[in-house]
Amino acid sequence: MRIAVIGCGSLGGVIAGRLSLSYPGKVTIISRNREINSSIGKNGLVLIDQKAERKSIPVSLIEKPEQCSKALDMAIVTTKIDSLFRVAKEILPFLSDTGKIVTVQNGLAGLDLKRELGHGKVLVTSVLWGASMLQPGVYEITAGGVFVAEKPEDDMGAEVTDALSKVFPVKTRENIEGVLWAKLTVNASLTSLGAITGLSFGVLVRDKRIRNIIIDVGREIYAVAKARGIRFERLPGGLDIEILMGIPKALSRLLIMLIGKKHSKTESSMLASIVRGRKTEVDYLNGLVVAMGNDCGVPVPVNRKIVEIVKRMEAGEIKPAPDNINLF
Repeated sequence: MRIAVIGCGSLGGVIAGRLSLSYPGKVTIISRNREINSSIGKNGLVLIDQKAERKSIPVSLIEKPEQCSKALDMAIVTTKIDSLFRVAKEILPFLSDTGKIVTVQNGLAGLDLKRELGHGKVLVTSVLWGASMLQPGVYEITAGGVFVAEKPEDDMGAEVTDALSKVFPVKTRENIEGVLWAKLTVNASLTSLGAITGLSFGVLVRDKRIRNIIIDVGREIYAVAKARGIRFERLPGGLDIEILMGIPKALSRLLIMLIGKKHSKTESSMLASIVRGRKTEVDYLNGLVVAMGNDCGVPVPVNRKIVEIVKRMEAGEIKPAPDNINLF
């Protein structure tokens, strides 16, 4: 396998580090972030696992796809959703004839990319584990879990999922769209509210008011999905959105606390964008829900409010703070 990991944020760092341990000399990071590249160049890629064991991993690092020395069998795009299409098209000429682009982004953009580039070139996955970049080039696994990948359609697809299993276990599903919608139901609440409040997921779910908002966000997404004929897929670990949306609110709040406990150390990737003064992915999460709700006539006031608040944060009008929950 010749593997490239494009982007070296929290997910990219962990994926590249663990793959490099299993495929020494076969993994290349493609990154244009000068701070990250400088740190990795001096210290190696530093990976801290859940037992607090720290490893400095030597990795190959380049800035542009044109610098790849050989055709790639697997290109894992870990950049933000808004750059997925651009980055995928940049890397496409450097794939082998059977090579795959692997998507790990939140939201539904992986499905759109697959439709545009063709089923043979894209393997869509969902990440159900957590990571943080503590500082440029230093990565911590904050929660264990799995990849959920669409069922491979050919031999190379099977090889790609086998390679991913060296990072975290891989579960395959035929209904990957249902997986992504289920994950969206979680992301559009925890990730967005984590950015708005500045709280880690574990702290976030301790507040009853916030848990109620999380449930309201989920119910709006569920209603939109059902209006579009989506069949939700049960996520590994037991999270079943169909059940969660159908049980009393008090029990839903309890389940949300359990999810938050598992990811207690995980911080919102959207929060990281706000802190760094960058545009967030809210348009591809809650904003997507708002657009789809408009199209199918489903009211989504809570998701709309989240978009409004995050946009104000992007503009510098307000900063992440727990008191922002009072804006709802």
